Amino acid sequence: MEDIPVIGKDKLGRVIRDWSVKPWFGIDRKDIKWYPEINYEKCIGCGLCFLTCANRVVFDWDEEKKRPIVARPYNCVVACTPVKPYVQWML
Repeated sequence: MEDIPVIGKDKLGRVIRDWSVKPWFGIDRKDIKWYPEINYEKCIGCGLCFLTCANRVVFDWDEEKKRPIVARPYNCVVACTPVKPYVQWML
C-alpha cells in the first residue's frame, strides 16, 4: 500500500488513503461511476455506512447535522456492496 498516498485520518483515527489514484483493472477509477450516494430522505443517521466502510474510508460524519456524508466517493471499491442496503449507488 506504499504506492497509495495517505491524505489524513478520520474522526475515528483511521488512516485515509487516496485510492482514487489506483486504476481498477487498468481503468482510471474516476471514469467508473460506482460510488454511494446517500438518500437523506431515508437516512436515519445510524452511522452504519460510516462505520462499515473502514478500509477505504469513503464516508465522513457531519457532526452538526448528525449524519454521514460521502467525502471520498472514488475511494469506494468497485462492486463493493456492504453498505448497499443503507445508501443508493451510482451505476
